[in-house]
Amino acid sequence: MGRQAVQPSRLAALPFPRSLRLRPLFAWPDETLANRTLNTPPGVAAGSAVSTPELAVLELLYDVGTHEDIEEARNLFEGIRNLRVDLVGCLLGCCTSVKQSDCS
Repeated sequence: MGRQAVQPSRLAALPFPRSLRLRPLFAWPDETLANRTLNTPPGVAAGSAVSTPELAVLELLYDVGTHEDIEEARNLFEGIRNLRVDLVGCLLGCCTSVKQSDCS
């Protein structure tokens, strides 16, 4: 199971950093959870989906150390409010890549 390939939207032409993953970050048990983590913001044309805050924060953390600075990630993470803990837990359970750190 996985998300279908899509054509880049006009948002892809905007001047902000973005990346394309060829290896999936999540192994979805079914499309229900995958569909719960994308939405269309108000005022945006149908079909232009963005990650929910819960998915976006995990995507950001995945890029820490390679494409993102830890301090920037920390600042963004601290500004997030009202994360759905149950959804974050489900997403962590579906992660295919978990980074470990030496916290000794």
